[in-house]
Amino acid sequence: MPESAERQQAKGTGQRRGFKNLLPAQIEFVKALAVQNVPATKIAKLFSAEFLMPISDKSIIRLLLKFPPSPGWKPKRGSPAGLANGRIRKGRPRAESGLSQEQIDFLKIIAEQSLPSARMAGLYNDKFKTTLSDDSIRVLLHRLTNWQPRKGPQGGRAKERQIKTKWQTYICRGKYRYKHVLLWEEYHGRQVKKGHCIIFKDDNIENFALENLAEVSWGQMKFLKSKGYLKGDEFFKIGLTMYEITQRRAELSSRSAEARKSKMKGAV
Repeated sequence: MPESAERQQAKGTGQRRGFKNLLPAQIEFVKALAVQNVPATKIAKLFSAEFLMPISDKSIIRLLLKFPPSPGWKPKRGSPAGLANGRIRKGRPRAESGLSQEQIDFLKIIAEQSLPSARMAGLYNDKFKTTLSDDSIRVLLHRLTNWQPRKGPQGGRAKERQIKTKWQTYICRGKYRYKHVLLWEEYHGRQVKKGHCIIFKDDNIENFALENLAEVSWGQMKFLKSKGYLKGDEFFKIGLTMYEITQRRAELSSRSAEARKSKMKGAV
């Protein structure tokens, strides 16, 4: 079947392998957007909507590198509308690279209002039509100003998220952790030792009283649970004593078994 005139013209443009199916009109469409400093992700979306052909932002960049819209053209890391792709790329010397002076001034203004970072990200994205996350806003504010995360009325955290399940209660402070572990660590001023855990002495996961929390090894925890010693402080102490006795008996039994084996070898 004879090829169309546009396909024959596409071959004559010197298109390299990987873009041989693109028409000259499609390449010119991408070039025109690149000249306007439109981010590659936006170009890919517009291209797909215009020509009903899916294409990735990486393919757009490769296409522009092979067919630059102007001599010496190189992809820009930022754009007048904000950071490319709505995020801070790795390898930049400064987080504010690619921002206009208007955007920097706007960030400094909202930083003085003591708003949550999620709210500031929403204001910034609404004004400049970007998609920056609250984490990116925090990075920008830390580098542009002396901004610090908002604190509560007593100088603590603004408001921490708490999730309660059938088995445990979690608190989010950057990441989700067990509530009883956080309470124990804050009271004792240190983290839980490696190979240890925090248990409830009465086995009531809703009793967060500090006297009801204890640090034990994983072996002790399994013994106390399996033998039913998690019924309060008194049973807990008895359980720890029984665990030590059990461990001592096992050690003595192991030593006697080794002694018998060595004795039998000597007799032979």
